[in-house]
Amino acid sequence: MLLPFIPFLLALAGLMLVGMQSAQPPPQGWELAVVYCVLPLLGAIVGSAPESLLGARTPLRVNRRRLVLLVLWIAAVAAMAVFHGWLALLAEFRGGEELALTAMLLNFWLSDGLALRPVNPLLVRGLREQLRDLSWKLGISLPIVVLVLMGLAVSGLGSAYPGLEQSLDWIPIWLQTLGSILIYVAVAGMVVPVLLPLCWRLRKLDSADAERVIREELAANGVSVARVLNWPAEMMGHATAGVVGIIPRFRFLLFADALAGALNEEEIRSVTAHEAEHIRQRHLWYFFAAIMTFVLFLQMVLEVLAISGLWLNYAFPFWALTVLEIGGLLLFLRFGLGFMSRYFERQADGNALRRRGFLPFQTAMLKISQLNGIRIRDDNWHHYGIGRRLAYLEEAAQTPDTLVQHDRAVRRIKGACLVLLALCVLAQTVFSSTGIVSYAVETYGLGPAADPSPAAVQGLQFLAMRAYERKDYPAAERYFRRLLQINPDDPKVQNNLAWLLVTRPGTEPYLVQEGLDLALRASHAAELAFIWDTLAEAHLRTGRFEKAAAAAEKALRLARENKGRGDTPLAYFRERAEQIGEDSGRAPSIR
Repeated sequence: MLLPFIPFLLALAGLMLVGMQSAQPPPQGWELAVVYCVLPLLGAIVGSAPESLLGARTPLRVNRRRLVLLVLWIAAVAAMAVFHGWLALLAEFRGGEELALTAMLLNFWLSDGLALRPVNPLLVRGLREQLRDLSWKLGISLPIVVLVLMGLAVSGLGSAYPGLEQSLDWIPIWLQTLGSILIYVAVAGMVVPVLLPLCWRLRKLDSADAERVIREELAANGVSVARVLNWPAEMMGHATAGVVGIIPRFRFLLFADALAGALNEEEIRSVTAHEAEHIRQRHLWYFFAAIMTFVLFLQMVLEVLAISGLWLNYAFPFWALTVLEIGGLLLFLRFGLGFMSRYFERQADGNALRRRGFLPFQTAMLKISQLNGIRIRDDNWHHYGIGRRLAYLEEAAQTPDTLVQHDRAVRRIKGACLVLLALCVLAQTVFSSTGIVSYAVETYGLGPAADPSPAAVQGLQFLAMRAYERKDYPAAERYFRRLLQINPDDPKVQNNLAWLLVTRPGTEPYLVQEGLDLALRASHAAELAFIWDTLAEAHLRTGRFEKAAAAAEKALRLARENKGRGDTPLAYFRERAEQIGEDSGRAPSIR
């Protein structure tokens, strides 16, 4: 069920890749409002294009029409600097970036909904009817929109209230990532099944007898679902059955009315036995385990590439890392999850064979083929084709050991999935928590006598920031001092080391004084908000309250002029200027 919503994930990735980069001043005020409202017209244009040009408007498929809209929308956002405009507008607010992403996601949601229906500007169809159709199309994608917005809301809370993130600093970064994924999966497992009946307008099966047969077969397989609902065939373009949800009380079995009406009782039981095996074998859980493994692995690869300049003398640009991340995700979905899906589906087919025999499942599949216009010879990257599935079951019916061997293969896949997950967790522990690998790479690629390239320096900067994030302050200080040795007059390096020295818990007075000296040198060299904020903190830690207040006021003025503010909201600098007299212990992250 993840694949149909890939355009939304790619839209967010596209915003991070090109949306924040602007070669022109961003629109403001009424200009931003006009451009923002015009963007969905791209969806209307794509939605009105004939099917002979862009294909069908199937809502739950990643089709040509939706991909064309995605490319046009991201290009328009980049060309008109819309996202940049939202960032500027919301700069006063904590969590402004998340609010800007929310605004853009809602815009793409409307554009995508318009791309799934032809627009009739002459109102040959009534306006109310057109709006009803649009609301239906928007409701189809609403569950994934809600999930993404939930993620942005959590991220926004972390930006608005730094204390929330700081309270979790004792947890390793890799464990925070793993824990957040698990929590998100659990919440999604409860929220999505609740949203689907409302957003997709699901209803009970027309046939009470069919629902009774389905529930009896589920019980015979030792599994249960909260509800049995009709699968809306118009959303996928075909009549089928499927399970939604991983938590029993929030799990539904969707079964198309057209399919239930075409199958006899034995065939319904055979199809239900197939779906029951997915539940019994916990296939969805292993899909999520594979996703977690991929996320942890990709995170580690990106970190390795970020410090690759230490031994390759080449720093991978941000856009290349983003493309790698998006490309890796698509390849993983297509080949990684596709491989697992084919084996899981074949195992589910085997259960239908064991439960009801070959003939009911064969006739059911042939009817599904006829109902949906699927050619038997057509292959399928995540299910195998109907012909191959039936040929396999026919062979298995003659040789029962075939199913036993396949079950063993699935157990090996499950075991490999769990082992890979454990290895990725272990690797993250070594790489991200202890810093052993980072230190070895830095020592090998950037020795004391080395004349480092800019790419190597960039890699060292990444190591320094990662060490600071995991509270490995001795390593962070070592890296920052090495950077200062390389570029003794760089105000940003001076600032970062100064911030570390004055805010580190239990720091010695002479280190605080050194930090103040570095902050003064940095402030003389650059008029940047984050440098003057560091100077304010250094004055505060050494008891120079009036100078601290003056430095905080100047940091606020520079932030308002967008000089050295970065992604930090203006609210942070304003609060610092107001509270600097009494604020003596808070230590935000290095900027």
